[in-house]
Amino acid sequence: MGKELAWGKTGMKRLLVLVEGQTEETFVKEVLNDYFVSKGIFLTPVLATTKRVRVGKNFRGGITSYDRVQYDIQRLLGDTSVRAVTTMLDYYGLPPNFPGMDDRPGGNCYERVVYVERALANQVNDRRFYPF
Repeated sequence: MGKELAWGKTGMKRLLVLVEGQTEETFVKEVLNDYFVSKGIFLTPVLATTKRVRVGKNFRGGITSYDRVQYDIQRLLGDTSVRAVTTMLDYYGLPPNFPGMDDRPGGNCYERVVYVERALANQVNDRRFYPF
């Protein structure tokens, strides 16, 4: 979205990245993290929860509904030690009830993605949230 992160000047910052699956999780850990650590930012990928169960481990990876994404984002933003939360989700697989998906304007793919990112940012409405 082009919005600059306002980190301040104190020590290592922690940024949570809600990722859609294991591929995105690996990309954050093995590609992005080294660069960001050199800038004083530690990325922590968090797999999206696709199904919650009472007993045992929840199912993770893949986006099945916006409600689950919204729950995960709010849970991550609930961590007051985190400076920012962002997302790494596959645009093509977003469900129809995802903010901005049902009323995307025409135009090129970049404009449509920016529209969905802005709709998600408006829906979440937290200054620490930067959708991607």
